[in-house]
Amino acid sequence: MKFINSLINIIKKFDSPTNQTINTIIDKRTDICPYCNQRLKKIPGAKTKCPSCNNFIFVRTTPNNEKVSVTKDDADKIDDEWAKINGTFEFRQEKKRQYKDKYNQLKARFKKNPDKNDVKWGLLNDELVKNLQNGDINLYRSTRFNMAELLHKEKNYKKALLFYFEVCYLDINDPIEIFFAPGIIKRAKRNIKLLYLNKEECKKMFIERNKMIQKYPGIKIDPKKAW
Repeated sequence: MKFINSLINIIKKFDSPTNQTINTIIDKRTDICPYCNQRLKKIPGAKTKCPSCNNFIFVRTTPNNEKVSVTKDDADKIDDEWAKINGTFEFRQEKKRQYKDKYNQLKARFKKNPDKNDVKWGLLNDELVKNLQNGDINLYRSTRFNMAELLHKEKNYKKALLFYFEVCYLDINDPIEIFFAPGIIKRAKRNIKLLYLNKEECKKMFIERNKMIQKYPGIKIDPKKAW
């Protein structure tokens, strides 16, 4: 009992206001576009496109606790500073290098500047091949989910739904525990609604899609049974 009381007193000491560091955010956002200096309708609260120059304005909080509205380049610089603080700077630089290499590869192939989503898709395809070569189904699942998210942003709802179905099928085949992430179910239902699909149409899509990956390592449950 004496030990418990001592522990409680220590916790109270460190929780007291005199021992807490108060980091007040200083709001330095303005209603002026950082690109063209034209006035905006309101101060940006998140990523916003300027109606005058059509550039995206980004909102960031700096390591000095200043909330600012900045250009893409300045947002990247702030993100780099945070990456140095949290120890992910080298990883972030490697991702930038991969993006640049894929961009140049696609530019040389198609003789024009590729869309950023085309670059992201190319990188995800590279990841998918690597996942399969390594026999890592968990990473494969994560990559498929990211592809589904990208497809949905491009309003390719049907193909996105097929990939969400694939993720669900992989979760059913988890050797440790069958677990459906609520977010996956929610996304699948959203796309089903957008496509006005009935139950039988969904069943057909689910089974036909997952027949393609039934041969992958660790996949034991038949798609029909999984449905």
